[in-house]
Amino acid sequence: MKFLKTLLLALCLVPALAMAQEDAPAKKAQDSKWGVGARIGFDYGFLWGLEDDWDLGEDEDAPAGIGVTVGVQGRYEMSSFFQLVPELNFRYAKLSQEDDAYERNFTQMDLQIPVLARGIVSNRLFVELGPQIGLSVSNKVSLDGETSPAGLYDIDYSIKEDIDQSVFNLGVVLGIGANIIDRLSVDFRLFMGFMELYPDANSELIDLSGARLMTMNLGVGYWFL
Repeated sequence: MKFLKTLLLALCLVPALAMAQEDAPAKKAQDSKWGVGARIGFDYGFLWGLEDDWDLGEDEDAPAGIGVTVGVQGRYEMSSFFQLVPELNFRYAKLSQEDDAYERNFTQMDLQIPVLARGIVSNRLFVELGPQIGLSVSNKVSLDGETSPAGLYDIDYSIKEDIDQSVFNLGVVLGIGANIIDRLSVDFRLFMGFMELYPDANSELIDLSGARLMTMNLGVGYWFL
């Protein structure tokens, strides 16, 4: 939860950074109608939409964890206060859920394609809204733990569960950001997935029907052009 609190604090700091830089000259990178850049982000993600007894009544927290995104972004200026910003990102994340016997880990590697409408609120501050498509590259769900046969020695184990992630995912992104210095910006984004991640999950231990992904992402972007 400390990571979640850090992200929420970052959301509050983005507008403050924008106001602190408001009197500075406008970014040179914004002078061009077209732009190309890169972005790296760190996120806190979790599954939402699970049934109350998804873990057979154990009342455990939903799987959650951290991840990283890296990618390229483009910019097309529609007007002085509106831009179209498509991106292509790679995301790696590991969500986990623990109980007394083992830890269940959800490893996710995805391609993300957000197409964002960016509204320029002021010389420094902007907001973003748009759809995001997700394509699963690789995923794994495993039970990881430790056992002690007869209490003599410890054995670590990892058992892959028959739970496959959907190849296609769709959701919406809402964000706020600030241009800090020439070509450099920071932003905070909330992604809410609309589609089930594990529609064909086959497990006798958990019920993942209805599971959707939500992430909070703090990112840094840099415009090369």
